[in-house]
Amino acid sequence: MARPDTSDAPRHVEAIRTLIYRYSELLDAGDVDGFAKLFEGAELSIEGSDTSVRGAAAVRELMTSSMRFYDGVPGTRHVNTNTIVTLAADATSAEAHTTFTVFQALPDFPLQPIVVGRYLDRLRRDDGGWRFWQRRIAMDLLGDVSRHLKAL
Repeated sequence: MARPDTSDAPRHVEAIRTLIYRYSELLDAGDVDGFAKLFEGAELSIEGSDTSVRGAAAVRELMTSSMRFYDGVPGTRHVNTNTIVTLAADATSAEAHTTFTVFQALPDFPLQPIVVGRYLDRLRRDDGGWRFWQRRIAMDLLGDVSRHLKAL
């Protein structure tokens, strides 16, 4: 049995990590439309809740109805660490697990971590590159999210 060609594996892993980082950058910048586009045809769900939506329009609605924005931005910084990517042998799908910490600061809310959790991703590659297929968000440690979320 021939072994799969793994010479492109580092390039694929880097592209997946870039997608994961893009999610955080768009969200922190308040670019809800750009953020939602990451979920064309994909599912976004939150573990331990009934929250599960599919597609860009539904993700956009979820973000605008559940998050607080201050002059167009949430006042947050998402920090991603410990990303583990597992590529399928044919490099057309992958799974990624990432630990995240969200910090928030506002004029009347001092800088502090407000949530620590995990992104559990299933991804697919097509002619346009790597895309989310499914993202489950697990929130493991909650601080004061009252300035970030309208409801949890």
